[in-house]
Amino acid sequence: MSEVHDIFLRAHTIVVGPRDQKRKRVHARGNTVKKVCRWAKWAVVFDCETRTDSKQELTFGFYRVLKLRGDSYTLEEEGAFFADDLPEIERAALERFVKTARTEVRTFPPSFPCYPCSRFVKSVFYKYARKGALIVGFNICFDLARLARRWPPGEKNEWSLVLVQYPDGSDNLHYPPILIQPIDSKKSFISFRNEWVSKKAKTKRTKIGESRFLDLRTLLWALFNLPLSLKTACKLEAFEKYDLPQKIDHKPTGRVTRKEIEYARQDVKCTAALLNAAKK
Repeated sequence: MSEVHDIFLRAHTIVVGPRDQKRKRVHARGNTVKKVCRWAKWAVVFDCETRTDSKQELTFGFYRVLKLRGDSYTLEEEGAFFADDLPEIERAALERFVKTARTEVRTFPPSFPCYPCSRFVKSVFYKYARKGALIVGFNICFDLARLARRWPPGEKNEWSLVLVQYPDGSDNLHYPPILIQPIDSKKSFISFRNEWVSKKAKTKRTKIGESRFLDLRTLLWALFNLPLSLKTACKLEAFEKYDLPQKIDHKPTGRVTRKEIEYARQDVKCTAALLNAAKK
């Protein structure tokens, strides 16, 4: 006796432009298939720490720049950043840590940069976004909002995060805002607004339109149909063979102390390792 069952498939869609469509037809005539790069060459993993009051304003964070080698992302740069208005005593605590901590990047001389948030956004975040990088976080919408200077509503029921402004408070159009359109409590469409290029200046467009945002929380929900935290995700039985680093058992206080710093750094390490495990 035969039975009929519904089959549900998960798919990742890629927007195909007019030129790509034309190329695809040409390749089809020649019986060849166009190779699509499913994973970006670069990935930027970051995480923000905040105050514990209702505003949850940024205090500091850590980031890792990864490069795709083979089927895994490997560490290229590790660093920290802090709120531009962070009190001097807390800023000094973070700077002391990065001066004495041993970076996991194998370079000589060792480098562990520590940027004000405004400089991190320009020198790291947008630098790699313009290379078409994958921007990765766990519950990434929250962390992106910590980097923002302004949160105006968008044009189509989405939020627009302005990360860079001029000294007079006007938006710097050379750094496209981030658009977030929530779908539900676990999913959102996230993208950069179209890049602004002056018609008078001979400026070429970058690959920022090819950048993608990956929320690992959403990816793991898609893979396992479970609402996982970073802690429980690193303990998944499916990932045991990857020997993932584990989240430090610590309750955030909203201050910048050595325990808070070590906790935050470990979170980014866990997120980067989880990216490779989920990818495989």
